[in-house]
Amino acid sequence: MQLNKTTSGRVRLRRTFVVVVTLALGGGLIGIAYAQSGISLNSPVSFPVDI
Repeated sequence: MQLNKTTSGRVRLRRTFVVVVTLALGGGLIGIAYAQSGISLNSPVSFPVDI
């Protein structure tokens, strides 16, 4: 069974959209993980009050 042009175009557009959104979310999660790994509990910024 062969799909007509409008249906195959919509499928291709939807698939491209899903891939772009997935890559954007993955990149965001990697960015958050990288930012979190740069924060150390031993840094003076983490404990600004002297105990």
